[in-house]
Amino acid sequence: MRRPLRVTVVLASSVAALAVLACSRPSETVQTADLLRLLVDVPHDAEKTVLDIGTAEDQGFTEGLSWNEETADGTTFSWSDGPTTTLTFFLAEARPARLLLRGLPRPEASEDDGQSFEAVLNGRSLGSRDMDGSVQELALDVPSQFLTPGRNQVELRYSSVFEPLPNESEQRALGVAWDWVRLELETSTATGAPPISDLLRNRLVLTPGSWVEYTIELEPGSELVIDRVGGDAALIVGLRDRPTGLPNRVERLEAGTVRLRLPTDPTQTVWLTLSNPGPEPLRLQSPRIEARRAPIAP
Repeated sequence: MRRPLRVTVVLASSVAALAVLACSRPSETVQTADLLRLLVDVPHDAEKTVLDIGTAEDQGFTEGLSWNEETADGTTFSWSDGPTTTLTFFLAEARPARLLLRGLPRPEASEDDGQSFEAVLNGRSLGSRDMDGSVQELALDVPSQFLTPGRNQVELRYSSVFEPLPNESEQRALGVAWDWVRLELETSTATGAPPISDLLRNRLVLTPGSWVEYTIELEPGSELVIDRVGGDAALIVGLRDRPTGLPNRVERLEAGTVRLRLPTDPTQTVWLTLSNPGPEPLRLQSPRIEARRAPIAP
C-alpha cells in the first residue's frame, strides 16, 4: 500500500482526443483528460480497511499520531498527539460496517476526569466512548449512508490530553495509545490487488474491491466518457467538490457505453472516484474526461 497522494489534473487539449471525437461540432473546443494514462500519478489501490497503528506502512493514512515506532510486549502502537487524530480508509462501495478500535488511555486519565473520545466519520458523529485504565477493544456501528466509495476519514476527538514534563525539545500532547483501528465490513469481495493500467488495450482494469481517485479541474459542460464497461460488475462513480466529506453525487453504472455529464458550472475542482464493488474484474475502455465549449461569437 503506497502513501496516498493528491495530484491536480487540468484538462488539456489533445490532438489524439480530437481525432477520437471527430463527431463533435467543428466550432467546439474539446479538452480531454485521459484517466488511463493519469493512473500512475493519482491515488489508487485495493480497499484499505485496517490500520495497524505504529507500523511504517500505515503511517501515510493517519494524522495526529506520534510516530516513534513504540513497542510493548511485541505489540506496535502509537500515542495520539494533540486534541484529534484523523484516520483514512478507502472503500470500493459503501455498505454497513462497524468501527473497531483497540487502545490504552494515558495513565493519568484514571486519576482525573477519565478519558473519552468522539468518533466523527466524514463529518457525521458516530458517538462517544469512555475508556478506563486498561487496554480496551471498542466498537461503534457505522450506517452505510455515512460511508462513501473511495476516501473515508474518521476523526477521533479526545476529551483530554496530557503534556509530559517540558524537559525535551519535542513536546507531545498524549491521549490514547492506539494498537489498531479497522472498519469491519458486512460484506467484502476485495482481492487486495490494485487497478491496472493496460495501455496496450487502452483500458483501465479495476480489480474487485479496487478504486482510483482523481483530483481534476473541470470546465463547464464536462462529461465522463467510457467507451465500454466490460465484466459483470457495476462501476461506482463518486463526485465531490471538497476533499473530505460525503460525495454530492454517486452513480452506479452498469455494463455498456457510458457518457455521464458532470455538473461543473462554473469551473471547479472535483474529487472523482471510480471503484469496482466486485466480484469480477471491471474493464473500462478508453476512460477519459471531456469538456466541450463553443467559442464566443464575434
